[in-house]
Amino acid sequence: MLNNNFGLHLKEIRNDLHLTQLDVSKKLGISRQAYSNYEQGLRIPDADTLAELSVILDTNLFMYFMKKARTNMQTDEFSATLRLERQKKGISQKEAADLLNIAPSSYKSYESGQRIPRLETLIEISDFYQLKPLDLIGTLLTPQKESMSAEFIRLNKVTPEKLSAENIQLLSNYNKLNIRQKEIVNSLINTFL
Repeated sequence: MLNNNFGLHLKEIRNDLHLTQLDVSKKLGISRQAYSNYEQGLRIPDADTLAELSVILDTNLFMYFMKKARTNMQTDEFSATLRLERQKKGISQKEAADLLNIAPSSYKSYESGQRIPRLETLIEISDFYQLKPLDLIGTLLTPQKESMSAEFIRLNKVTPEKLSAENIQLLSNYNKLNIRQKEIVNSLINTFL
């Protein structure tokens, strides 16, 4: 099972709205069995389907994945990156916190790896240190060893011939992520769209 907790979460929301699996599957334009696979944890919806489900079920399913993923993030590289970038600027933790308008204790806990900032704070920190938000967020994630490029291309109906060199590199980086990490990236992208 890929994500049984997510499936149970979907089922609970659907039941609260007094909808059947058939009701939801029709609204999504997929078979009841395909939707059932989501609730059984056999499949995870792609980003587009997740967005549609969020509308149908009147909830932000991307936030579900963000909350779950936060508990599985690695903080060592993130902490080291924050410390290095702060040192490059030649400022103290307190000065960095003041400039970012956050509590010094919060900044210290981010740099020590005891806490992970909220998405909005991550974006502010990346702007402050002139880093790409996805690069900073990527320090929190452990790449998956298996490449999922074939699955990604199949799911998104993209042919390699239609991709630019930049898109191929982005796809290559994306393919190194596991499912949970991809959900985080998709959620971040959707916050900007």
